[in-house]
Amino acid sequence: MKPYFILGSKTARHMSELIAIGDKFSWLAALFAPFWFLWRGMWVHTLLSLAAFMLVGGISAGIENQILPAIVQVALSLWFGFEARYFYIEHLQRQGANVLALHLAYDEQMALELHQDAYPFPEQDPQDTSNIITSYDKAYHADMIFGSN
Repeated sequence: MKPYFILGSKTARHMSELIAIGDKFSWLAALFAPFWFLWRGMWVHTLLSLAAFMLVGGISAGIENQILPAIVQVALSLWFGFEARYFYIEHLQRQGANVLALHLAYDEQMALELHQDAYPFPEQDPQDTSNIITSYDKAYHADMIFGSN
């Protein structure tokens, strides 16, 4: 079982409005970090990962021993593989998502189902109109608060 972060709006009304992100190593982010970030719309991370790889490549051009730059490239790739999910979670939080829970599950679907069981969405009856506020209600309450002339 792996930990899954459940992200979504605090006012989410359906499971389709939630996303589960597993805390796991991402081989795609490790092997193709700039493309992985670009695919997720993370432009700043794309540019920073490209700059990091270009910097390591530029430094390695001036070094006779190519083992050290290769080790640094592999370490940088591994770091992106381990941390990419956290960068993605932070990116979603900047867009307005909230981390709602952390569940241990075998896959994303199970994590979302566990979240639904732990925090069920309120049932809404489509025929229930008791909580609908009409223009008349607004005018009545405004009149009660501010008084009429």
